[in-house]
Amino acid sequence: MDNTTMMAVAFSGSDIESKHLAMEADVSLSRLFTIQMQLGFFDKRDTLPSFARYGMEVVNTAAHQQLAKEAADQSMVVMKNDFTLPYATSAISSGKKLAVVGRNANATTNMQGNYFGTAPFLITPCQGFNASVGKDSIWCDANNDTTATIAAIKAGQIGAVVIVAGLFSEGTPSADESEGHDRTALTLPVNQDAYITGIAAAAAAMSPPIKVTLVLMSGSALDVTTAKADSNVGAIMWCGYPGQSGGAAIADAVFGVTNPSGRLTTTWYPQAFADKVRLDDYSMRPNATSGNPGRSHRFYTGTPVYPFGTGLSYTEWSTTAPIVRMEEHAIATARREATEGTTRAASVVVGTVEVFLQNVGDRAGANSVMLFAAAPVDATRRAAEGTPLHALVSFEKVMLAPQESTTLRFDVKAHALLWANRTGHRVVAEGEWTFWTGTAADRDTEEAATHVVLV
Repeated sequence: MDNTTMMAVAFSGSDIESKHLAMEADVSLSRLFTIQMQLGFFDKRDTLPSFARYGMEVVNTAAHQQLAKEAADQSMVVMKNDFTLPYATSAISSGKKLAVVGRNANATTNMQGNYFGTAPFLITPCQGFNASVGKDSIWCDANNDTTATIAAIKAGQIGAVVIVAGLFSEGTPSADESEGHDRTALTLPVNQDAYITGIAAAAAAMSPPIKVTLVLMSGSALDVTTAKADSNVGAIMWCGYPGQSGGAAIADAVFGVTNPSGRLTTTWYPQAFADKVRLDDYSMRPNATSGNPGRSHRFYTGTPVYPFGTGLSYTEWSTTAPIVRMEEHAIATARREATEGTTRAASVVVGTVEVFLQNVGDRAGANSVMLFAAAPVDATRRAAEGTPLHALVSFEKVMLAPQESTTLRFDVKAHALLWANRTGHRVVAEGEWTFWTGTAADRDTEEAATHVVLV
């Protein structure tokens, strides 16, 4: 413990403040060295458990590379698909090429987002498509200029288009979002909307029209209202920052080698949200005075570009309305837990919800079933208490073969029937609760919702 003594001496002094700092240093160093001892930092290597003796032989293994690819595969979120995806390789036969264009078409470091180590390799989107259909079948252009691509389309050289657009992050020039650099707008920067519209219009003007898919790379929400409303953009897919195998995962999703199953983990707001809400306004609840419409799917009162939980599949799913069975004293239990300050982990189960799910399509796929609940609170009470619009109770992701079905069972804890009011006290409401599955915006879809009176 010589280091501890040295640090304490360095902070010691005659005044009270120095002594206090020395005491804090002693406590911190004692905790640090205690943990290091528990981890075996001061033990002989041959006495340590096997995991503590791992070396570089367990870094960048084939299994780890496969895991990185699988993580990227599962992160793909299809938000729009007007009979466009997946692409058939026949779209680029007979001398036609697949145009992979946009500012992130050749992304490398940018695919890692931020807080990343040294990747063993980085498969760009263009490289991913090269591996899928061959280098001679790819038209790759990472310039944010439509001239060359539109010329190739009009010349009949292009059979399909993938636009890889979005943001730049940590470690890239002109970062749009990174540590210490906040975005000031939700729209696509550097005139990308016009870039997408121009290429999509040229592709649609061909006979027959050429399919166009927009792939978005970003770590946060984007207002892509223009592309969403553009009938010439047949599909939109978000890949986040997909990591070292990102290009391969994008190509596999576009060509249907994999079946995308990701869902949006955030609400995608329109630019009007950023126009109304100050950057330093961190309020979650709506505020009529400031014009803040509320944040996240729990409080946002506006119309999102894409709601929390959005995510399409290449197969078809059938889901029944939830079958809700709640205990007679569910509300009383919730009220008691609110008084006692019971945590979510310690909360007791007061009901169950069953959801029947079937893959009615012709290919295997995964589905993340998300269960939401909304309390019976009128507008007056919601404004007074700051009640959330709803809450995510639970979710489960399952893989099903074509025509395979399953019944999912969710436990409902008393904690799910509570919320914190404006003063931080947990409260509950009696009356007709609503339970549904799908996205945060599917509450009013009658076939997805079940109403249960709890008193």
